Amino acid sequence: MKKADKNGSSSRKDILGISDAFEARLFKERSELVAAIDALKMLGHRIVLTMGVWDLPHIGHCRYLREARSKGDILVVGVDSDALTRKTKGPNRPTVPEDERLEMLANIRWVDILALRSENEHPDLLVQQVKPDVWVTSNTTRMFRSDAKKRLGKYCGEIVTLDAQATISTTARISQLERTGVSQLGRDLVELLEKHGVATTSPPPIALSKKRRGK
Repeated sequence: MKKADKNGSSSRKDILGISDAFEARLFKERSELVAAIDALKMLGHRIVLTMGVWDLPHIGHCRYLREARSKGDILVVGVDSDALTRKTKGPNRPTVPEDERLEMLANIRWVDILALRSENEHPDLLVQQVKPDVWVTSNTTRMFRSDAKKRLGKYCGEIVTLDAQATISTTARISQLERTGVSQLGRDLVELLEKHGVATTSPPPIALSKKRRGK
């Protein structure tokens, strides 16, 4: 737990860059997060909030975070827990566990504060607690459609929706890796059988991929 005075001064030093420690940027207790945000607002800092899974981080994530950070002075990033991600994305996600995703995000220069979102909390909760000057969302995010933005608008100074920042997505990257892996497996199997004198006809990679997904 972070040590801070009533105004949250010790946490402010870490957040503002005097320390780049991962633990200083991750707020596990929401009461501490709210206190730190209030203190930063009192200092005149413009608070930006964005949320997501951030699974298998790629260049689109980095560009998105950079653009979000440009809207203010302090970027707060909500990160979906493993349990919440399984609930929203399916049983095979996330690819990267929450501890690793959090630490990787903490080492991206645009990220100032991290908060983990749990499976049981209401989707609106972090927005209601942070009350950001700017809430940044993506037009590829299903969770926060126009009705949610209308509902949560009273907690935000401004809502900004960004386009996808890269042609690749995490889902597409995972599918690409699966196809590549299955294709290589097929080639290795054909080579092994031919070494042992077994005649084969190499099946097309897409056929192998479909068989794998069907299991």
